[in-house]
Amino acid sequence: MVAPGRVGRIVPAPEELPAGSRYASPTGGGSGLSIDSPTTLSLAIADATPGAVVVILPGSYTGIGAISKTLTIRPPLSNSGFSVVQSSGTIYPDRGTFGSLTLDGVKVTSLLGTAGGTEYWTSLTPSQVPTFEPKMGVLFMHGATANELQPVLSWPFAIGNITRTLAQAGYSVLSIYGGGDTWGNAACMSLMSDGVEYLKSHLGAKAGKVALIGGSMGGLAVANWARANPSQVAAIVGLTPVSDVTDIHTNNRALLASSINGAYSGGWSEAVYGATRNPHTYAGTDLVGLAYKAWYGASDTTVIPSTVTDVATAIGGTASAVSVTGNHTTALSNIPPEDVLAFLNANGT
Repeated sequence: MVAPGRVGRIVPAPEELPAGSRYASPTGGGSGLSIDSPTTLSLAIADATPGAVVVILPGSYTGIGAISKTLTIRPPLSNSGFSVVQSSGTIYPDRGTFGSLTLDGVKVTSLLGTAGGTEYWTSLTPSQVPTFEPKMGVLFMHGATANELQPVLSWPFAIGNITRTLAQAGYSVLSIYGGGDTWGNAACMSLMSDGVEYLKSHLGAKAGKVALIGGSMGGLAVANWARANPSQVAAIVGLTPVSDVTDIHTNNRALLASSINGAYSGGWSEAVYGATRNPHTYAGTDLVGLAYKAWYGASDTTVIPSTVTDVATAIGGTASAVSVTGNHTTALSNIPPEDVLAFLNANGT
């Protein structure tokens, strides 16, 4: 049943809702559902029985603001600590709350990875179990100063739009914290390996090779992991990817030199780390033959365009680097999600 004026099966039928579930709308009321008429999102969640479901219809909520799409929130078995966050019109599970929220056909889940309980992960998976053969998993790595929530913080724009499109198309996407601003170091590589295994063992991704997507600093991390694990990688996508660490470090672009130094013992050194940690150095030997596509901002002053094109040229084959309008940040919103999807579809295993 749905409230008058609602189209189709936006809200689950009563028999599909676990006992104790709550149905929230700005005005209260409804038909055939367990109704408590909460006026705020926080009340709706707090009042739900542990393990139940909170369905929230579009509208304006006191203390929350406008919600434009129907939400289905599934708190964990215990409501202790569960919370959601709203940013730029997007609502998502807060870090470490271990619940899930369904929006636009995508289930967004807060997870706990490894590293002693501080390694938070966020997954984006199809809201319905696909009836077709599972697709390869997609591991996402965030940019500097960001975290595993980057794919949902920017929803429905930029990276959020890209990862949402992939999940809607049936891909399981796992975004990991990777230790923070680790700049593709050894600790980050270990955490990425854990994430790749989780994709296949818990998120329904197809066994075998995975796709790697990285934004900015994350583009460096995924290239480094691919260099070390080429037989496990089907495709690499760089979104304004850091392609020459030494260039950024030497010129202190965007004042990132100190952050890079902090990720490496003794500070960054091309002589010490370049052969295994700088794509610009090793791409022509260690990434040759891998499916690679990167998008870069034509006016980017952090990741210089020539460093991105250099890496694609060194990889050779079908590798490519595509220029889009914008700088290091604004270019992300100009990368067509359908092009990223097409690239993964063409190189899936």
